[in-house]
Amino acid sequence: MTASGPECIKFHRRRACVALGIAVGLLAAWPHSGSADGPRGLLTLKAQQALLAKASARTVTVRRRPPPAPGFVVPGGNWTYARGWLATPGRVITSATTVAGWPLGADDLIEVITPGSAPYTAAVRVLEKGLGLAVLDVPGMKGQAVGPDPALEEGALYGGRAVYAAGENGLLARYAVRGPAAGVYAFYWWIDGYGLPGTPLVDLEGRLVSVIGPRPPNEPRRSLALPTKALRSLFERAPDWRP
Repeated sequence: MTASGPECIKFHRRRACVALGIAVGLLAAWPHSGSADGPRGLLTLKAQQALLAKASARTVTVRRRPPPAPGFVVPGGNWTYARGWLATPGRVITSATTVAGWPLGADDLIEVITPGSAPYTAAVRVLEKGLGLAVLDVPGMKGQAVGPDPALEEGALYGGRAVYAAGENGLLARYAVRGPAAGVYAFYWWIDGYGLPGTPLVDLEGRLVSVIGPRPPNEPRRSLALPTKALRSLFERAPDWRP
């Protein structure tokens, strides 16, 4: 083996300086979030906990037990699960797919569950099939809907944006928005990650921007999110759901 000559040393030093310069430039140009939590989509543990608290405050579990077919018994009760956003005390916004065809019979049961509570019996107050959304009436629910109001401005969803939700495992869930869907799903946006229908999606400030829609078949790693304009239109077209 021969020792490196002066020219070789200079060459490698120049390469190291160039690499360092590129790295510094990339860090300077990296887009940062408005909450100063580091590069876009990355949150400190403290920021994650704060955002999870905001998202959880208005996220509820929705479950439905439609009547079984005559003569057919379903072990476990035939429950289907979804999620929803607590708009006001006693009012929950969820995906229309959750309550499709309701009521299918006198024993078609819908319940809303908040953390640490017993199930509350609910009924469909507003069903906007064209928007993919429904509003549930939950008369037995007490307490106040706390947390930030929705952020339903135009352009709230765009390719590359990160949105968040209270995960089913008690942790903060992060989804990457991929872009508008196509074909039969052209109304929706694709997001990476699985989520139950009706799951509220929030921004870094904990403000509602969308909810997860129907579960697409053959897509185990992606979900469909409703456009923000659908939620905005629900507020504009169905003011009677408010107390």
